[in-house]
Amino acid sequence: MSEYARHTVTLKGTSIDINLLVPGRFSLPRPGGGEIVVEIRSNYPASADSVVKISNIPAGMKARLRIPSSIFKPEISEKRDADILTIGLKGSLGHRIEECHGGVMLKYGPLVLSPNVYYWNTERKLEDSSVPCGYIPAFLPPGIPRLKLKDRADADGFLKLDYEPLPDWSYYDEGPGARLCVGHASANVPAKFDNGEERILRFWPLCYCTSDLSCYETPIIFPGLG
Repeated sequence: MSEYARHTVTLKGTSIDINLLVPGRFSLPRPGGGEIVVEIRSNYPASADSVVKISNIPAGMKARLRIPSSIFKPEISEKRDADILTIGLKGSLGHRIEECHGGVMLKYGPLVLSPNVYYWNTERKLEDSSVPCGYIPAFLPPGIPRLKLKDRADADGFLKLDYEPLPDWSYYDEGPGARLCVGHASANVPAKFDNGEERILRFWPLCYCTSDLSCYETPIIFPGLG
């Protein structure tokens, strides 16, 4: 994680590079003495809106902001006032389908989404379980389902998916106070199994399963759209 922080903001010659949208305060050595302070305010990947404030920046020094490829129609604004440079980023993020290895992935921005598999094709018996009724969902049919998402995309390719209702059996915290929650990234997704049965599955970003907001693009591939 310390290496991650070091790569967030770097100084290359006469250019300050903001490589990652990680909220925080970062210091760089200022040519001639002192320090350049870079403050990043961002809620990415929940939303694209971000503000970068660079204080004590020398005259003639530039700043470059790396825009994540998952941000659609990004807009950059710059305002310079003496030795303070403010950079604003706006754009769109949402649920999209991405083709992968002959199938499809469901993503929210850079995050890969999938349903939990702890109740998929298992031999678990619930008769003697002390788990409250309704907390564990019904077992799913065998096979990997097709996602019934045709005709749900708008002109920009974003899918219209329902965030609510939240499932009673969710193992993840949701809402502003949850440490790993990413806005309304999780969603209820209609799916159709090989035997013709249709279910609504709750999809979550894979980063919900980790101890930090790591956005690894591990492919979770479904056969296609139904």
